[in-house]
Amino acid sequence: TVTTNGVCHTGANTDVADSTVGRQLVACSGAPNDYAEWYPTELDVQTADIVAVGENSLTYQAKGADSIQGTVVDLGTQKISILKKAKKGDSIMGIVSTAPFQTIGADVRAASSSTHPVALNGRTYVNVNLEGGEIRAGDKITISSVAGIGTKATSSAITIGIALESFDGNTFGGFSSQGKILVFV
Repeated sequence: TVTTNGVCHTGANTDVADSTVGRQLVACSGAPNDYAEWYPTELDVQTADIVAVGENSLTYQAKGADSIQGTVVDLGTQKISILKKAKKGDSIMGIVSTAPFQTIGADVRAASSSTHPVALNGRTYVNVNLEGGEIRAGDKITISSVAGIGTKATSSAITIGIALESFDGNTFGGFSSQGKILVFV
């Protein structure tokens, strides 16, 4: 039998190994969506947007893990690109996650006032339009002519995910040429 159980802990999150905290490991439920990493973003970036490497960068104090000791270590000062809504011709990074199951990159998140988790793999929603035609489950998704918005890939363009559901513009309230669909990254 397959389950979606995981191991979680009680108490506050911390990056310090401390046996005096008194946490308990507990089984937790989850319908895992995706695994994501925090990135600094421009202010207009929203969940489900397709993002790309921007021209500006953030300088921050990087942290890493000493897997032998189980501790967090200082990696020194580093720079990282501030992501922007992607447009054709940009270096596409991925999709801003709507509900990541797990995230990494807390050091970046702590250093910026505008961050979003970018899906590294798994299922997440993406904003799409009908520019490439109706989208069917299994279609590959690429960037459209609208910044941050995906569309059905109709050529050998770089793709960012595979549609897990269809979109034809019909909604509960009528018709819309733009919407959100679940994709696999």
